[in-house]
Amino acid sequence: MFQMEEPMAKSRVSIDYRARFSVFDLPILDDLVGASMSFKKDGTLIRIELPSDRTRTDHLRKTGNQIDAAGQPIDKYDVAWVKIVVEDAEVLRLLDRADLRQPDDTHEQVVAKSKGAVFEDLEKRGAIAENLVKSVYDAWARAIQWATLDGTYGRIPKRQQMGGTALINKFNDYEIFSTGRVSDLFVTYRYLTRDAWSAAEQALQNGGVPVYWGLLFDAEQHFEGRDLNRSILDLAMACEVYTKERIRKTLPGPLTKGIEDVIERAPMPVQMNLLEEALTGLELELEQYKAIRKLVGKIYDARNTVVHAGSNDELTDQECYEDLKVGRQLLMLGKTGFPEYIPISARFHGYLKR
Repeated sequence: MFQMEEPMAKSRVSIDYRARFSVFDLPILDDLVGASMSFKKDGTLIRIELPSDRTRTDHLRKTGNQIDAAGQPIDKYDVAWVKIVVEDAEVLRLLDRADLRQPDDTHEQVVAKSKGAVFEDLEKRGAIAENLVKSVYDAWARAIQWATLDGTYGRIPKRQQMGGTALINKFNDYEIFSTGRVSDLFVTYRYLTRDAWSAAEQALQNGGVPVYWGLLFDAEQHFEGRDLNRSILDLAMACEVYTKERIRKTLPGPLTKGIEDVIERAPMPVQMNLLEEALTGLELELEQYKAIRKLVGKIYDARNTVVHAGSNDELTDQECYEDLKVGRQLLMLGKTGFPEYIPISARFHGYLKR
């Protein structure tokens, strides 16, 4: 809980807003139990906390252990929720204004008084805090996704759960034969590490992660849900935003309106030529870039078909999957050791074996 400096004449009352968000598939190792991160958003101090009580299965569910680099076992957990704490200095000022924090006031007296003079103002501040924590959760989830390069963190994915196909006697609805229950899901467990947690915190302290990463992760999630048209739209936007950002960073500022218009309106081949001028010599020599240069145009062509025709019925799972891999390579240009995109849908098992 955040403690705020107060005049000695007032009682030591610490006020904050707290909200819990249930999370889906947030696997961690033991060293992240009880971890927290702090940053400011719009001038307000925020803290995000993970559960700390290992005995509460509704907080942390132990899933096993693994051997660490020192040869010692380390426990693994699934996290049920994250807590977001918002410190609102304005609330303390409201309490002071209504003289609600006398040294001898009990908690019940403070609550009772607050229902009078400043209740309306406190209610408004509560609504502001609620909207803030929602946006904070979204920003935190994006930062975790960026730090791990895994867009599934913090999401509730569209998981097609399917009962087995059955042969039924239609006269009495009795089952003659069933294939059993099946699930359209390929589970990969990537545990959130302390390094990734720290990288996410630093990104949030610096204002958040680039928007093109969010667009890429959205594209991957739409792909998992078999919405290939939406996937290719978000993927093309991610590539376009990244390309323009790299171009802008290499140009001496401030940029004139004419230059901005060229960057915004240039067709894809011109954008890629401008990107080549923005890249370092080392990046241009990479085989990774040479392959990307040939394939990015295909992403834009598929996007244009969706935009102008309303749908791209010729877009296949395989093609969209390959496009997503190219898009991720573009955003990771010049970096090594990045993870390849691995779909979780069972329909891609064949691709993963290649």
